[in-house]
Amino acid sequence: MLTDYKIKRVTRYYSGAVEVVYQVHEGDIATEDEDDGGGRMVSVTRYRRSSLVGGTQTAQWPNITDGEIRRRLNQRLGKDARRTPIPEQINA
Repeated sequence: MLTDYKIKRVTRYYSGAVEVVYQVHEGDIATEDEDDGGGRMVSVTRYRRSSLVGGTQTAQWPNITDGEIRRRLNQRLGKDARRTPIPEQINA
């Protein structure tokens, strides 16, 4: 089972604190027919979310960049030994 996170909101406060609201999903690589935007159906293979894991979560950090937010969320996602993060959300 693959997992990914979706950032719902990032709030930056005057104090420098950053609050991130996100959700973790699980799913698999699957092929499904999708409209190509021109009315034709084509087979598309990609990661598809199937369920929410643990509900909405909140993280707070001192003044950090968007890149640091992604790195920290990637680290959190990688700590769950039962699941594998999608390739785009693995720290290199």
